[in-house]
Amino acid sequence: MQVISKLNCAQEDQSDIGVICRSIKRSLGRNDGANWRHIPREANGAAHMITRNYTRLDERMVWLDEPPVCLLDQLKLDDVAAEF
Repeated sequence: MQVISKLNCAQEDQSDIGVICRSIKRSLGRNDGANWRHIPREANGAAHMITRNYTRLDERMVWLDEPPVCLLDQLKLDDVAAEF
């Protein structure tokens, strides 16, 4: 959870974790309005679904604002669909 707190913090952190968080923010192109949060492994079936079904695609996929329809049921089961 310490990493999530540091990802959400706007202040510069010079610790080893701070360096990693800056790298994550930079590589993912963090928006100012973004909010990071921890999702327990047990409630993250959508991530498993994506890796099982979409990692073999030849093209890159980017989802903005709303998740693809095929993930909506799984997100409801994961109890995160209220975010969308």
